[in-house]
Amino acid sequence: MASLLTAPVPQPVYAGHPTRSYPYPWMVAPWFEGTRVAAVPPSERTALATDLADFLWTLHAPAPAHAPINPFRGMSLAQEGPDTRARARINQEPQRDALLRRWESWVSAPDFDDVDLWLHGDLHPANIVMSGDGRLAAVIDWGDMTVGDPACDLATAWLTFDQQGRAIFRERLDHGGAIDPATWQRARAWALYLGLMLAQDCADDPDLQECGRHALRSLLDESV
Repeated sequence: MASLLTAPVPQPVYAGHPTRSYPYPWMVAPWFEGTRVAAVPPSERTALATDLADFLWTLHAPAPAHAPINPFRGMSLAQEGPDTRARARINQEPQRDALLRRWESWVSAPDFDDVDLWLHGDLHPANIVMSGDGRLAAVIDWGDMTVGDPACDLATAWLTFDQQGRAIFRERLDHGGAIDPATWQRARAWALYLGLMLAQDCADDPDLQECGRHALRSLLDESV
């Protein structure tokens, strides 16, 4: 797929197999010069918005029937498991009532019922690399790659950008009415779901934890 995408991705140079000393699959991948976007304030990410939208245009292509499924990404968040986990996490937040109203509204959007698309699955700012001039340098960490609802990846609108960057990102993707309102509604639900996880589970990575907090603040500014 790398030849079809508009930004570099880590194609394996060498693939290693589990051994007794290291019981996991591993690989050697190219090094990409740039800065992890999570380390850059949202106000300095605006130039990235068009590039990331174009990247998703090329990534979100129909996937073959035998494509791998990730049970934690790309599915319907209205399922009992994800819905229950989201509500439990929301109950831990100071803005619980406001977040719960938004969750109930957004997760009730019509489910994705089209052909499954290829997804990155974990498109938050720590997996996006930007160059010195603020453009997209690479998209890394494809361990959650899967197929399904593109709303999962579109959640990066709230995870990555401020209001200005998000408007550019959405306008680029919305060109010609390509993305319907229900998909953006589900994307908000995904942003809330992922934002809660990052905010609550990433205390060992302050940049990533702040990405989650930023998403929650951004979503609280959205109307229900």
